[in-house]
Amino acid sequence: MPYPNLTPLESLVAECARRDDTHLWIMRGVVYVQVGKGALSRIYPACCMDDKSILKIVHELKFGAYAPQDAAPQEKEAA
Repeated sequence: MPYPNLTPLESLVAECARRDDTHLWIMRGVVYVQVGKGALSRIYPACCMDDKSILKIVHELKFGAYAPQDAAPQEKEAA
């Protein structure tokens, strides 16, 4: 789990709260996360009770296409 001692939904809330480029809302048992702005934005939906799908969204936010640029793995310099 990305954040120790938190449920997947709580982990998603924590990840979205630390970012400026996400909006999270919950409606009728579905959690929605919008990432990015304008035409390049994407909305990720997941059932609030579907821990696996929620963890996939957290992973995408942390390590996928919408990962913060400063969190990208750095390449090792060749000596």
